[in-house]
Amino acid sequence: MAFSLDTRESASPSDERTQLAQLISDVETIKDQMSKVAVVINHLSQATVEQRKQPSISEAQLSEISQLLQKMKVHVDSFPHALREARRSDAATQKAVEAFAARLCEIESRLGGASASHDLSSVKG
Repeated sequence: MAFSLDTRESASPSDERTQLAQLISDVETIKDQMSKVAVVINHLSQATVEQRKQPSISEAQLSEISQLLQKMKVHVDSFPHALREARRSDAATQKAVEAFAARLCEIESRLGGASASHDLSSVKG
């Protein structure tokens, strides 16, 4: 669009027609581009309206989801600690069972020794 109105007197009629044709072509191109922009803006506005119509996640739902995620994180973070505690509990239970078994053997040996000595004394007498 390098058209200047001041050059009319020096330009020939064919140059003016060429420049006018170029100007008309440029205007048509601008109109075409503007109509394309209008179509895009129309599509965007329709999409925005449709998006507003769709139910979205409310703030209450977001806070509830956030709380659930925090609780899950606490449980996930505490899981290794819970496993260690379970292993300690298993080890303590195993030690207690071994101690009871040892005492039972000791009591059985005393009873067996006492009954054996009792049997021996009754046999001697």
